[in-house]
Amino acid sequence: MAGVEDIIRSVFKFSVQQYDKRHAHYVGYDGQYKYYIIVTSRVLQNSRKLFGTDFGEMLGVRFSILVSDYDYIVWVLQRNNCFEVYMERSFRVASFCNENRTVYRNRETGEYVCNYPVKYARKVAEKCLNRTLLDYR
Repeated sequence: MAGVEDIIRSVFKFSVQQYDKRHAHYVGYDGQYKYYIIVTSRVLQNSRKLFGTDFGEMLGVRFSILVSDYDYIVWVLQRNNCFEVYMERSFRVASFCNENRTVYRNRETGEYVCNYPVKYARKVAEKCLNRTLLDYR
C-alpha cells in the first residue's frame, strides 16, 4: 500500500496515518480539516436494484464514519492501473444518504453502509501507474 500512500500524499500534501489496515482506510489532517480516506477497487454498479433509483456507480462509506468528526470523506478508487481520487463533505454524503435512502445493512459485518454517487463526488485527481513486464524483474 505504499504506492497508495504516495498517491494520497501527492494529491493532498499532508501526511496520512493508516487507520484500519484490514480495510485499507486512512486518516489525514491538514491542520484545518480531518479526512477519512477509503482505498477501494469496488463500486456499487446496480443502485436501481437496491434503492429503486439509478444513481449510476456509487461509492460506499460506513455510516458510523459519517457521524464521527470527519470533515471530508475521500475515496481512492483503483481501476486497473489508475487511481481516481474523489472527495465530498461528510455532511453532504450523510444528507444524500438520508434523503435518498441509500443506506443498506451489510449482512457480513452488520454495519450500515451509506452509498454516494460517483457523479456527485468531486474528482480531485487521477494517477495512472504505467507498468510493463520490465517492472516485475
